[in-house]
Amino acid sequence: MKKKVLTYILILLSSSTLYAQVERHTLDIALNAGITKYWGEFTDDRLGASGSIGLRYNIFPELFVNGAFGIGRTEFGISQAHVSKFPSYYGAGAIIGQSRYPNTSTLIEETNSLRLNSYELMLGARPLPSEPLSPYIFFGIGLLDWNITNSKEHSQLPNNANSVYDRQSVCFPAGIGFDIYITERLSFQANASYRFTPTDWLDDIKVADSRDDGFATFGAGISYSLFIDKDRDDDGLKNEHEE
Repeated sequence: MKKKVLTYILILLSSSTLYAQVERHTLDIALNAGITKYWGEFTDDRLGASGSIGLRYNIFPELFVNGAFGIGRTEFGISQAHVSKFPSYYGAGAIIGQSRYPNTSTLIEETNSLRLNSYELMLGARPLPSEPLSPYIFFGIGLLDWNITNSKEHSQLPNNANSVYDRQSVCFPAGIGFDIYITERLSFQANASYRFTPTDWLDDIKVADSRDDGFATFGAGISYSLFIDKDRDDDGLKNEHEE
């Protein structure tokens, strides 16, 4: 099985060498799906699903700007140790699955659910634009909005329900990725990114002297070039004929 997978990868890389050339002033549309993970006061090993759609404009082969809309949903667990650590939030003597958050009808469940939407503008650099496997790095700025509920009832957690904080915040995405060119227009891509935020409220609780919350995404998908120069060297022959 491993030999078959390696063979497919080698075939893909060898065939893509014909098309590995990023052009300037081209526009790509990208669709990605993957997983997302939250980091904060309740960080655990749970993962959620995420997806994004973006438009990438190649200013030069080595430099691009990318606008993207992303969605994600993930969960994190609540332990009895957490309940004991934050009695003002959960209530003194609260028991998971039996007690409700103080002055609310929301049940304290074993897991909470975090929904995330992001709207981002990023600048990226591609050091090897003519290679069949072309890596890149990126960073940018965006707007993040979220909603936090318990997982089964889908009831808003107390500070969320009482509008203690603004559920929108600026965010700063940064990450790495790569493209593998399949045809002149089509490429497979994968990336990993982390969103830094200036808020500690993604999990509905703010702890003094703690780091701000954030989340990561790991995705893969396809990118398609909407506009390309069909005769790069202006010799009257189309690119596919020369290739």
